[in-house]
Amino acid sequence: RLVGYDARLHIPDMESGRFEYGYKSATEKYNRYSITLPRYCFVHRDYLNLYMSYAPEPIIERVETTFECEDIALSFFVSALTNGDPPLLADFWATKTQIKLYSSATISGTSGHKKVRDQCVEDFLSMLLLRRGLKTKLLVHELWHEKDIMFGYGAEPDSDLLKPREGMVQRHASLAERVQKWKHMSKEDLNAKVISPMMVEASEEAMKAGLLDGTAPWKARWKAR
Repeated sequence: RLVGYDARLHIPDMESGRFEYGYKSATEKYNRYSITLPRYCFVHRDYLNLYMSYAPEPIIERVETTFECEDIALSFFVSALTNGDPPLLADFWATKTQIKLYSSATISGTSGHKKVRDQCVEDFLSMLLLRRGLKTKLLVHELWHEKDIMFGYGAEPDSDLLKPREGMVQRHASLAERVQKWKHMSKEDLNAKVISPMMVEASEEAMKAGLLDGTAPWKARWKAR
């Protein structure tokens, strides 16, 4: 299964009898998800080989001609191979460390973007045999299991995965010890003392390259053009 950071949702429209793409706002509103965007994810290379070799040709053609929906396609494809299970998600604290890099042209800013993605959701569910009327074999799962929780996000959260235990490699054991400490911190302290410093460290190279919107290096790189 994919392990992702950016959750999204497919939504049935009872009036039209079709499925639509749910943005982040809808995903959080309903506290449900079924898709993860591969721009931030872990995926086994075997799934990439299977996708390129065996994904339905109309899906590949749609992606190649529209330059859209490759994320929906891969997420649905892997779910189709795993009995309709949704992707797994990293803990919520980890999803908050994402850094958005600047692009001078964004697909999401084009006209008709939502309509194209709605059609991809509708068509890909059928092509991958995930659709059953206004129900799908693709499972929808909770995001948060408790309000404002920073851990245990998405389907099958594993609370024991990062508990220190004998035989762990040193890097894994070190992370496990830190996570156990973080679990006893308030949300505010976790944001201030863990997440924010992580984001600052991760942003340094991107900022130097002028890829963080609004920073001085960004202005020097892009506003001069």
